[in-house]
Amino acid sequence: MEQEKSAVEEKVTETNEQTEKPKKKRNWFKIVVLSIITFVVAVFAIVTLTTQKSFKVAGEFMAYLDDGKTEEAYAMVSNEFKEGTNKEQLGEFIDALDGIDLKNAKSVSKEISSSTDEGTKSTFLYEANNADTKYDIEIIVIKENNNWLIYNVKVTPAK
Repeated sequence: MEQEKSAVEEKVTETNEQTEKPKKKRNWFKIVVLSIITFVVAVFAIVTLTTQKSFKVAGEFMAYLDDGKTEEAYAMVSNEFKEGTNKEQLGEFIDALDGIDLKNAKSVSKEISSSTDEGTKSTFLYEANNADTKYDIEIIVIKENNNWLIYNVKVTPAK
């Protein structure tokens, strides 16, 4: 009888060991899956937050261009922009945009990139209209000293 008890206990122990192994494998699988999900959510949150801040700057700049506010627009540009364009030249550029409805421009695409040479930059493409022509507007926003500033703006007739 003791031999039967011992045989039964041995089988129970074997059965318990066999059921514990898959649990350990399932636990590792859960940890890996949860880690991947957490990573994806974190990357999405960072990209969304970064894009929102730089997109807001691009929108404010477009509003200043549309309102003809040279001083305010020039205050939003990067040092590199200022090296190539002075305030008067930006004013002439703003005057040339007269008639293009920049406030109601439609956002077409957003792109964010990071590079050691240029830092973090976002590129936004818009479509805007005047009475008879559609225009493509590209605004590049760069992070300079923890501030998003306008790096470049280009307005071309749409193809």
